[in-house]
Amino acid sequence: MSVTKEKKYIADVYSRLGALLVDTIILGCVGLLLGLIFESVFVKMGGWGQLVGVTIMLLYFGIGNSQRAGGQTLGKKLLKIRVVDRNGSPLGTGKALLRAIVLIVPFALNGQAVFGDNPSDILISLLTSIVFGGTLAIVYLFLFNRNTRQSLDLLQKS
Repeated sequence: MSVTKEKKYIADVYSRLGALLVDTIILGCVGLLLGLIFESVFVKMGGWGQLVGVTIMLLYFGIGNSQRAGGQTLGKKLLKIRVVDRNGSPLGTGKALLRAIVLIVPFALNGQAVFGDNPSDILISLLTSIVFGGTLAIVYLFLFNRNTRQSLDLLQKS
């Protein structure tokens, strides 16, 4: 009895960036359409209006990168790549949503007055460290994890 190993294809950087570009264009069009239709509502919401966009992005990437959509957002489907765990299976919805939160929330918080109008220097330093440190850690793992190119493999038992 011979055991054959299935060779795993790992998407290259350009395919991943291409899929992200397609997804960004899709989400940008959705945001533009919603902004045109509900402009007055978003103006009344002020800074909280951004929460609508963040929620849409979290749902799009959280559901799109999960087993519900086969691990593929529309951009990934177009470029024939998918998000999988270490075993090659699509992520569960909770894990995909957590992945989306880790990737999207730092950018959503950037420039927001999360701590009120006069935050202390300690809180600003903490938030800056989380946003930029977390982002740099993700980029580092993506670039230097040569085996799988997986930068986030959250909640995976070793």
